[in-house]
Amino acid sequence: MGRLWAAIFQVWLEWLGLPGAVTIAQSHGTYFETVLPLVSTQAPLPDAATVMGVAVAMLGTFYISLRLPERLVPLSYFLRAVCFIQATAVIFFAFFPHYFPHTLPTYVSMMLGSTMAFISAIPAIMGFTFYIFDLGLARKVLLTALIMSHLVVFAPLQYLLHVYVMVKGSLIFMPLLYTIFGLLPQVCCFIAFYSWGLSSSGHDERPGRA
Repeated sequence: MGRLWAAIFQVWLEWLGLPGAVTIAQSHGTYFETVLPLVSTQAPLPDAATVMGVAVAMLGTFYISLRLPERLVPLSYFLRAVCFIQATAVIFFAFFPHYFPHTLPTYVSMMLGSTMAFISAIPAIMGFTFYIFDLGLARKVLLTALIMSHLVVFAPLQYLLHVYVMVKGSLIFMPLLYTIFGLLPQVCCFIAFYSWGLSSSGHDERPGRA
């Protein structure tokens, strides 16, 4: 998985015209070896103009969230959450930019490592929450494989987008990307596949034999 991600990152960094190279880090555990890509691409700290521009955009987004119709209340609250998180980043980078402890390479490695752990845990999660239903073994295994395969492809593309945003827009977007657009979309994908797999039978299922 790690070598596949490294190849995807290398190809897309070249296509996107982003600087940096991709190497592979190996760690040897008791029972298996973990391989993760390391991206050397760096993102800049935001300058004053960037901080001001993001602040203005954030205020505009917050105003829009207040003007949305009642039927869009969930979107309104989502936008306010985004504004709150981005506001903390704006305040921090406005006063303490050089104290920011994270770099783009360490961020990417951390997120890919977290995603790899999540993907590795999916068979166990499905075993305790999905395999208890009498849906047929083939269906259970296929859905598990589908979820894992989707995340294997989705994760590197997701974090490549993060890299692009931060290289072009600076590290001021890292807190928002980490909090809202990091592992959360992957968990949502898992829930969506799980719900689809459980509901596509067309009738209610009860826990039964595996």
